[in-house]
Amino acid sequence: VGGGDTDASWEGAGGGTKDTSRRETVDGVTLRLWGSGSPLREFLHVNDMAEACLFVMENIDTQDLTTSSPQSPQSPFLNIGSGTDLSINNLADLVKEIIGFQGDIQWDRSKPDGTPRKLMDISRLTSLGWKYKISLQHGILQVFKEYVK
Repeated sequence: VGGGDTDASWEGAGGGTKDTSRRETVDGVTLRLWGSGSPLREFLHVNDMAEACLFVMENIDTQDLTTSSPQSPQSPFLNIGSGTDLSINNLADLVKEIIGFQGDIQWDRSKPDGTPRKLMDISRLTSLGWKYKISLQHGILQVFKEYVK
């Protein structure tokens, strides 16, 4: 995932008394997450989703999406996504780092993992000129900063 500010340090999230007190409430806690953490998922910031929708509405004629021939069959659908994925385990570690969580993460393998991989093929939309702007790291940091306000 690319773009945006990737400073994920606790100090980068604002620091201060209010933030520190919230951080202290999660130190030493064990967080139990379902499954093994191995499934791969794709993430996209809601602002990028909105931008992609506007891009499609402003730049793409719906006739172009439905025109096909026997030599070039075309689906009327466009996938919107980041085109990259990461494991739930890596996501948990990323969130842990960004928010300064000092506790442990335990994976409950008695719970299902779900689909092993969910990743969109966004090549059609990127070939039309669209690309996401907000990295996963930056998006998580933005949400965290807003939460601790």
